[in-house]
Amino acid sequence: MDKLKAFIYKSLRKLEPHAKTDMVYATKSGFWLVTNQVFGALVSLVLSILFAHFLSKETFGIYKYIISLAGIATAFSLTGVNAAVIRGVAQGYDGVLKQSIRVQALWCIPQFLFSFVLALYYFYNGNSVYGICFIIICIASPITGIANTYTAFLNGKKDFRTFTFFNMGSNALYFVAMATISIWSADVILLITGYFVSVMIANTYFCWRALYRYPRANNLTRTEDMPYAKSLSVMNIGSTIAQHVDNIVIFHFMGSAQLAIYSFATIIPERIRSMFGIISTAALPKLAEKNADETTARRTRAGIRPKVFRLILLAIVIIILYIVAAPYIFYMLFPQYAGSIVYSQVFSLCILVIASYIPVPALFAGRKQKELNIINVGLPVARIIVSIGAIIIFGIWGAIFTKIGYYLLLVVVSSHFASRAPRSV
Repeated sequence: MDKLKAFIYKSLRKLEPHAKTDMVYATKSGFWLVTNQVFGALVSLVLSILFAHFLSKETFGIYKYIISLAGIATAFSLTGVNAAVIRGVAQGYDGVLKQSIRVQALWCIPQFLFSFVLALYYFYNGNSVYGICFIIICIASPITGIANTYTAFLNGKKDFRTFTFFNMGSNALYFVAMATISIWSADVILLITGYFVSVMIANTYFCWRALYRYPRANNLTRTEDMPYAKSLSVMNIGSTIAQHVDNIVIFHFMGSAQLAIYSFATIIPERIRSMFGIISTAALPKLAEKNADETTARRTRAGIRPKVFRLILLAIVIIILYIVAAPYIFYMLFPQYAGSIVYSQVFSLCILVIASYIPVPALFAGRKQKELNIINVGLPVARIIVSIGAIIIFGIWGAIFTKIGYYLLLVVVSSHFASRAPRSV
């Protein structure tokens, strides 16, 4: 066994000059992260099938609308904390996790108030279903966000094995709750309760388990991490709103059924895109370590563009395969949403955004504030403005082309910034 391990280790090291990547690290981290993503994809796929068969388009559209408003509420919390925690832990400051929990407890107040005001608004207008949903959200969502920081801690420790098992446990609880509710009831309140309460319970439990797993973790902190998290959070307001604005606008101008059609058109391409999130997850702690040394950081910058190019080629292959397979997938799994097929085929171009999954973490690791401002503020604000107008004029097609354009810009701009040498002062 030891000889086999030594052979694999040497083989991976020999591949590194060709791959321009730490192949040992990529293999170790990749196995667990791929396992986590495959399990998450299966959960998402099965739930999508259940939603398509057991929920009406109107019910699913309302569910997506409420989830989107809850997502916008998170824009006013400490959304940048995970990147700061990963960076801090990767550089040896384990105490940043507990430090972040205390800070998040204060920063979740605006998120709570946003959801609570929405609840009062809907109660006042006689919509008790939406009102009850937002009461649940204003309680469960802040707790969920705070507890979720354990994932950043485990990523910073590069303990991808534990991260995978914990995340699979969280997904399993979520799946059981949502599958049961979707089969036995089409009630929106129960769907929202199942979603937020199951995730809140799972995150709280696994956050406790993560702290228990590292009882001897050092309590070292530094003054720069929480200000950095706050700075990122302010920058993230626009991007967080931009992620959900298309759903909100489609719901208000086109109705819940059209939102359901749009949601199913984007489900599989978005899931494929998110599966490649393992690249960012594995890259950020590694890049954070490398950025501590300027010589290594220089080599890292030089290797970004070749990696981006390879990811673009991979994305193009996946897009072609998906365009061919999409009609068969929909007729077999989502026959109720056959009208989503052509939208989904075009929307698959969004998979090109995986090429940004190296340069964006590089910017976070290097704390490139000016560049991150452009990516996290400038591009999302432009996306929000264009998206609203495009949806009002062109409907679902407006949402799709706006999102594709945003993703392509993100690839170009982030690659340029991450591979550019810092200006001398």
